[in-house]
Amino acid sequence: MVSTPDGKRVFRAGFRGCSDILGMLRGGRWLAVEVKRPGKQPTDDQRTFLDAVNRGGGLGFVARSIADCELELEPYSGIPSGRSSGSSSR
Repeated sequence: MVSTPDGKRVFRAGFRGCSDILGMLRGGRWLAVEVKRPGKQPTDDQRTFLDAVNRGGGLGFVARSIADCELELEPYSGIPSGRSSGSSSR
């Protein structure tokens, strides 16, 4: 837990700039997703982290919606373009 100047207690996992979602794609490539509300931008530290992931051969991006994630991950899904998985079990 970390206390902010206004007295709130915040839990921080990872390190400054680390993306909200980390994972691994098929073949061992890193996945880093920075989740932002519409209209909000990543911090400089977050942008630096995403750039490092991409330079290293991973996939790093900012997502403001599920549609953003689907668009970025479609090439890795194994599902032909324009076709949804239709999976209801998550």
